[in-house]
Amino acid sequence: MASQFVRENHLGSPADTKSLISQLTGLIRPQANGRLAGLLAAFCFAGFIMAGCVDDVPELVSDDPVLQQGRDIYVARCVSCHGATGAGGLGTKLNDGEVTKKYPDIDDQIDVVTNGKNQMAAFKDSLTESEIEAVVRYTREGL
Repeated sequence: MASQFVRENHLGSPADTKSLISQLTGLIRPQANGRLAGLLAAFCFAGFIMAGCVDDVPELVSDDPVLQQGRDIYVARCVSCHGATGAGGLGTKLNDGEVTKKYPDIDDQIDVVTNGKNQMAAFKDSLTESEIEAVVRYTREGL
């Protein structure tokens, strides 16, 4: 929905960005001080930018419903750190076979997603075992 808003309103240029932030800040300012309004506007704008990245997540060539579920979870939970194509960023690079080089045994990768490791968050409290397996399969077979 946010990426559609960005496309429909042709946001992307610095002038458009400044205009959007001004509009958001103007809506909020009567209820809050200027710093809070600016922070909230910046947060909203970051959400618009991240939502636009979802369009870059590779489509599946498989009809496997588990891989589709894994892709959906990846979009919702992983893109912000690992990137739309799995190229990395805040999180480790997952595409181009990197994830299978680092974790030849799928169970080792499932353990990291389940329990977390270093900067990687644990998803054991927010995803089921089958959802974790689905997203791990997607990173291995779909990216």
